[in-house]
Amino acid sequence: MASYVYDPQSCELVPKDEYYANKWAAQANAVSDLPSPYIRSDIKPYQSPVTGKIVDGRAERREDLARSGCREVDPSEYKPIYRNYEFCQARRLPYMGDAIPPPMTRDEKEWVKERKLKAKPPAPPADPVKYERSKPNLAPILKDIRKAKDA
Repeated sequence: MASYVYDPQSCELVPKDEYYANKWAAQANAVSDLPSPYIRSDIKPYQSPVTGKIVDGRAERREDLARSGCREVDPSEYKPIYRNYEFCQARRLPYMGDAIPPPMTRDEKEWVKERKLKAKPPAPPADPVKYERSKPNLAPILKDIRKAKDA
């Protein structure tokens, strides 16, 4: 059994497949390959680390780099240098320091833990909160109920 859809242009019922095929074909022709242009915002003003002048905008940045004989570092050129051995071991990163320190002995590890504990003052014990259950004052409520019964 075929499904039909109302076509507002022809004002009649049209098979569903035909209607949507025509509609999508019209939309495909109307849409460009580039749905919206790419607009890059200007950079925020900053102080040049080389000249010390305020650089405001991309054009000034290019001029400042050219005047000072500098260039941008490509992300593929950047190689971070890690000099903390424990940091590298914990994150499985390459160690770039001068010499690899020997691993800590058990006594050294305990000494470090004790030193950290001594550096932090112990937290004061929390005062326990005492809750007391009070009896509700039902006298005014009972008076109202008795007055309602008498009336």
